[in-house]
Amino acid sequence: MLEPIALFNENFYLAQNQDVASAIGSGGFRSGFDHFTQFGQFEGRDPSAVFDTSYYLDTYQDVADAVEQNIITAFAHFIEFGQFEGRDPSAAFDTGYYLDQHQDVANAIARDELTGIEHFLNFGIEEKRQFSPFVDLNLYRAVNPDLASFNYSQAFDHLVSFGIDEGRQFTPSLFDRVDSFSTVITTNGNPADVYYPNSSSQSQVMASFPIALLLPGALVDKSQYEKFANIVASYGFVVVVPNNERSLPQFDFEGLLSEASEIDDTLEYIVAENANPTSPIAGIVDTQKLVLLGHSNGGAVGLSAIGGLCNFPLCSGDFALPDEVVASAFYGTNLLNPETGEFLEISNGGIPIALVSGSLEGVATPEEVQGTFARISDPPKALITIFGANHFGITDENNPRGARPDLNPATLAQDRGIEAIARWSALFLRATALNDAAAFDYIYRRGDYLDINASAIAQT
Repeated sequence: MLEPIALFNENFYLAQNQDVASAIGSGGFRSGFDHFTQFGQFEGRDPSAVFDTSYYLDTYQDVADAVEQNIITAFAHFIEFGQFEGRDPSAAFDTGYYLDQHQDVANAIARDELTGIEHFLNFGIEEKRQFSPFVDLNLYRAVNPDLASFNYSQAFDHLVSFGIDEGRQFTPSLFDRVDSFSTVITTNGNPADVYYPNSSSQSQVMASFPIALLLPGALVDKSQYEKFANIVASYGFVVVVPNNERSLPQFDFEGLLSEASEIDDTLEYIVAENANPTSPIAGIVDTQKLVLLGHSNGGAVGLSAIGGLCNFPLCSGDFALPDEVVASAFYGTNLLNPETGEFLEISNGGIPIALVSGSLEGVATPEEVQGTFARISDPPKALITIFGANHFGITDENNPRGARPDLNPATLAQDRGIEAIARWSALFLRATALNDAAAFDYIYRRGDYLDINASAIAQT
């Protein structure tokens, strides 16, 4: 059993609570632990970075109810009951994952020798055991040069004490290597870039990967989505990014503009590529699953297609959404009718939709994205906000040449924004299109706590 003092960190507590430090200095308390046991736990203060009171209460409603009735505190519940029931003390530590990955620990728990968090704090950290599918301390040290000299235990302490709140990167993708090639989609003549996971070096090889069609924003070249597409592909998708040239004299428009017909054309092409033994993606594509990604106008095309709205110029002629479309995630888009000022109804027929938006959006404003989200008829759906990103948080360059610029400057670093948008999009697609339980857990439970740069409203 993990004793209360083992889950308390004096330095953390005093650093987080200057009023307590001052009270100790004036002789009001012997220590931070003295204050916490008498008052802090009842006030909802965190004893250490390992135990997150807000997460615990938000995750376990029965505990929140008991705390509301003054029956027990969150901390006391975890010490007396939660650790034995396999409950998680914070978003960073996944008890179920820890036991699934380490059978010897699960066996010890079955013998009532200790609890999962007790093993991790006493042994697991020093043994460099993996404790969450969304936290990789080796990656954390690798991408943060100031942490390169930290050992595993020091890296964990830094992560839970500072790294999460600083918005540092620590979430791994599924595949370390992504390959790509440029091609022409023979069904419509569009040039395209294709990104796909190279699983040859992975210990666990996925048999096939769903198709992910990324519909670009107006006048944005496919090359601007290279970083985003690479990251999405690393989560187990074959990502196709086409350039679709159009001439619309009635709108005095000439240039790159997505349209719904690309969905059928791309699906037909990738099915043929999968069957072509000379293709780089031969035999690795799940041709029964197509997910849609989109940016700005491309997102509007995808939303319209899913909602059965064949409105020009998003769609022309007859169009029927192929049955293979199983989920979608769009960045910086809305379906606002400019003539009526009303948002169009999106009858998605149960096809999951995530709308991802930058908090500093100046083209598809957060209010417009929220209005569109409200008109999506069926869950699953998610509204994900990336703090500090603007309309072009998804592209390699902010405000790429030729596109209508967003006059609102971004405050989130471009690479961080791209990674966050891609991660949330890919995990939503995995959760809904592939029934990935871990991805579902991230979108609907942990993600808000692990990513300070994002907030999610998700409905199942």
